[in-house]
Amino acid sequence: MARILLGVSGGIAAYKAVELVRLATGAGHSVRVVQTEAAERFVGRATFEGITGAPVLVDEFEPDPVRGAYPGDPAPDHSPISHLELVRRADVYAIAPASANTLAKLAAGIADNLLTAAALASEAPLVIAPAMNDRMWSHTATRANVETLRARGATILPPGTGALASRGEWGAGRLAEPPEILAAIEEALRAGPFAPRSLDGLRLLVTAGGTREPLDSVRFVGNRSSGRMGVALAEEARRRGAAVTLLAANLAVPPPVGVETIATPTVADLAREALDLPPVIEETIASLRPLAERKGVELRLGAVSPTAWADPSRLRQILNNLLSNAIKFTPEGGRVSVDAEQHGDRVAISVTDTGVGIAPADQHRVFEEFQQVGDRMSRDAGTGLGLALTRRLVEAHGGHIELWSQPGQGSRFTVYLPFVAPIPGTGEQPELAPPDPGQLTILIVEDDPGAQHLLRTYLNAAGYHVIAAPTGEQGLQLAREIRPAAVLLDILLPGIDGWEVLRQLKADQHLAGVPVFMATVIDEPEVGLANGATDYFVKPVDRHRLLTRLAQQLLPVATNPRGARALAIDHDREVLALIEAALRERGFEVIGTTSGQEALRLAHTEPIDLIVSDLALSDLDGFMLVKALSEDPATCNIPVLVLSGGPNGRSAERTPLGVRPADGIITDQLQRQLAGLSRPAPGAR
Repeated sequence: MARILLGVSGGIAAYKAVELVRLATGAGHSVRVVQTEAAERFVGRATFEGITGAPVLVDEFEPDPVRGAYPGDPAPDHSPISHLELVRRADVYAIAPASANTLAKLAAGIADNLLTAAALASEAPLVIAPAMNDRMWSHTATRANVETLRARGATILPPGTGALASRGEWGAGRLAEPPEILAAIEEALRAGPFAPRSLDGLRLLVTAGGTREPLDSVRFVGNRSSGRMGVALAEEARRRGAAVTLLAANLAVPPPVGVETIATPTVADLAREALDLPPVIEETIASLRPLAERKGVELRLGAVSPTAWADPSRLRQILNNLLSNAIKFTPEGGRVSVDAEQHGDRVAISVTDTGVGIAPADQHRVFEEFQQVGDRMSRDAGTGLGLALTRRLVEAHGGHIELWSQPGQGSRFTVYLPFVAPIPGTGEQPELAPPDPGQLTILIVEDDPGAQHLLRTYLNAAGYHVIAAPTGEQGLQLAREIRPAAVLLDILLPGIDGWEVLRQLKADQHLAGVPVFMATVIDEPEVGLANGATDYFVKPVDRHRLLTRLAQQLLPVATNPRGARALAIDHDREVLALIEAALRERGFEVIGTTSGQEALRLAHTEPIDLIVSDLALSDLDGFMLVKALSEDPATCNIPVLVLSGGPNGRSAERTPLGVRPADGIITDQLQRQLAGLSRPAPGAR
């Protein structure tokens, strides 16, 4: 069996080391013990010597009667330095208990006693079982020391929770139980000379855990895979001699020591390669052909470009999502086709169907999370995540996806991916899609994809046009090109940081008036505001406060001597209060009513600049209200915003009328509609 060197440091838990030695010798191992002087105050040498049958050493300069030999070993003929020979022969070195002082010395490489000197001299696996007061265990210095030792390959057994040595105290700090410690020692032995070598010369790739595809910076779509099985396979393969690479996605357990680990938390981190497109598309079509045949839908492969720069498994997932959707929404006798052609440095992969099509009002929602369109039966068959995840997969490749659809004729989803690998160092310039008429453009300067996606989601939902740049240099270039209505700026950026970007924006006579909102983890609002920032948000950014502050900066109040007056109408008094509050945030004087008929009277008798009404009123249909206002010369020029309780296909031909869901985000929706009423000149505050 194995030779175990056990180091025992000072602490009340030293008594458990006696049981550990008894268990180890009972399992057939040869054990030698070294103690600190403090440990002798709790358990004497004679106790350990009686169980191991070998001398116990405390001082590095004291002679070893058996010259470093372990029980059952012959003593060496020469006279080696005893404690170094003891270390050299060890198959594993375990320290139990390890006090906070001992952990600190081990992490710092201090060798001021036999126990710590042995740790520096040993090349054997190191197993450490800490024991101390819970406040000492939770101290940041101790936690840092533990992580340092783990990083060097030591196995750390976390202490248990329970009653501590001090009377009445309870917490984490109890030494792990002796059977657990022995199991860890034997596990470490299997990683050393006792491991079978049946996989010598082989290279293995192991995947463990599950990717988490972020919906925003807080939420993600993933699975419950902990990665334990993959990690165990990787560890065992390494013990058997294989050269192992582990693709680790959000592991719930530490990655194995001695295994090359590549972190892949999301699909954006997976490998892309020059991919032969035809076989990938053909395989995906073949896998879905039975589904198409059962439904009576023709599945056709058109002309296909030869290559793309993509992750093969993720491209199959993209195609599978698009083709499955197309088959689902195409009636019997219809057709679904796939084509791919090169467009400059991009490959355009199109999935076209002759299905039911998507209404124009729904097309902007199909890529949003948990949004479903089409007939109710088809919607009930899904989760509303397929196209949202497809878009994220495409964007992870540096591409984008477009939709064309005509109700009754069909739909075409086109995925644009890089044709070849991007040239290192060039970076990808953000695409400058033009804003819709009346939209305000917000420039986000943020290098973190998750944070950028979250801010983009907030702003898009509020009706803003968003352009994003991952570096300060690109942000400045875009600001000069597009003159955004406002800038959201991170501080920690590659290249020039956010402070320098802010300085240059404020020094530019054309951009000095553009509001700049800092959004960062750096908690220095005073510095940001002193340097010209309009407002300062410490991440995570509060959505409502961000949209409110943007609205306050970008929507000037009407210049009227009496002030701007709004009429708010809703049968629900709580909702009416929310609408009134949102209007008052914009500086409106508000008149509120729960009656549509009363609203018509007020519109005739009071000077009103804006009307905000619920669609479903108790005494008058919202569309009838709009119709009555539109047909009366006295009220036909008053802007009307309509909020509805749910999706509604009806529309009113009257600008700036909007029909929007009035759920738990009424104030955000109202701010979005208010944003469309007037657009300040670029650079205006």
